[in-house]
Amino acid sequence: MVVGGGVAGLTAAYRLAGHRPGGEAAPGAAGARAGVDVLVLEASGRAGGKLLSVHVAGGVTVEGGADSFLARKPWAVDLCRELGLGDELVAPGASGAHIWARGRPVAIPAGGAFGVPGEVATLLRWPGLSVAGRLRALLDLRLPPRLTESDRDESVGALLTRRLGREAAATMVGPLVSGIAAGDLDLLSVRASFPELAEAVRRHGSLIRATRAAARRAASPTAASPTAASPTAASPTAASPTAPPPAIFLAPSGGTARLTEALADAIGPERILLDARATAVRRAGDGYAVEREDGEPVLADAVVLAVPAYAAVALVAELVPRAAAPLTAIPYVSTASVALVFPAGTGRHLPPGTGFLFPRGSAPAGVPAAVTAVTWFSRKWPRPAFGDRAVGRSSGGAATSGRWSSATVGSSTPSSATWMPPGGSGRGRRRRPCSAGSGRCPSTTSATWSGSPPPRAHWRPGRPACS
Repeated sequence: MVVGGGVAGLTAAYRLAGHRPGGEAAPGAAGARAGVDVLVLEASGRAGGKLLSVHVAGGVTVEGGADSFLARKPWAVDLCRELGLGDELVAPGASGAHIWARGRPVAIPAGGAFGVPGEVATLLRWPGLSVAGRLRALLDLRLPPRLTESDRDESVGALLTRRLGREAAATMVGPLVSGIAAGDLDLLSVRASFPELAEAVRRHGSLIRATRAAARRAASPTAASPTAASPTAASPTAASPTAPPPAIFLAPSGGTARLTEALADAIGPERILLDARATAVRRAGDGYAVEREDGEPVLADAVVLAVPAYAAVALVAELVPRAAAPLTAIPYVSTASVALVFPAGTGRHLPPGTGFLFPRGSAPAGVPAAVTAVTWFSRKWPRPAFGDRAVGRSSGGAATSGRWSSATVGSSTPSSATWMPPGGSGRGRRRRPCSAGSGRCPSTTSATWSGSPPPRAHWRPGRPACS
């Protein structure tokens, strides 16, 4: 039995049912699949967990959770291909993002990795840092590696600050690397989250030199690309001088929820019980009994817990009391996303690129501190249903930015966002979003937003824009 029907629980059930990596089935008696008779208990009314699609207005669907998979960590992409979704995998339709720095959105240095530029001239010209910040970052080329011992770890913030300085770590690189985990740079483990940063310093003695070397390898005619960057990802191919760089992110064209939908189909709906909240796991003879909030206990030979640590505490408190304290100590961060769909004809107002990020404490006056990023979704993941409408998504919640309040995502005491038109004069005709949805839960929630699309944003209290 698997408790938890998110992507981890569904993948565990899929493997237990006998599906091997690569799509092969484990041979059994008379050719039958030698798998486990698996059952999944999911507390909510849908399988998929944090991978979900929010259906807004006019047939528009926006991801409520992660909108793509990192190609450098290939397991999700490989699983998509195994499930027959390989032909659906696409790369973002736009590239290049912005960081809100020094009071305005500034393009992330071109040709860099994790925001670290590979060329000195690029760094010296980047307007997101002060002159002192740029000069300090250049010391990365002169400082000795000073790596920690191989059996020790350090925080991402400590490594970046030591190499590039505090300003560059917080503004130029931090928003990119910490945003993935909504974590605190000073608490994120390098070895657990971004081991390639430490490896870059070890091999090249400098993050800037490592970025430059990676760019040269990518441009080399003999370089091998681990993933195709074309709209449909294919098997590994040799790069050519005219070939595009490999895709950093990939996702099924219908959204990341396609992965969990395919997993659920492969497992079989009869093996997934929805609205079945487990409350405890107890010994029952040679096996276990999983108590349910509403229903009879379910007997199992073995139980896999694929739930958050705080939920696992209650399940194992009686069975394995020693596990309660370590599980309770694992911190979690509350996050939220708000989808915005603007009227027809607004898509042209969106600048090029995929959106922008807010470094800690850099948001303009009136913007909730919990807001960490704004994605120009119709640029990043263009879909026919969007038409020529501007579709965006605001994300919030991080270990260092406080909490999303209910007012932020829509309630009886909401806030609204006014997007300034290109040029920032604010005199353009206001465009109210025709609908908005919150990614906190599968249901669509009305929000209160008004204004024209980015690039400049000013948030203020106001009246609801959506009825």
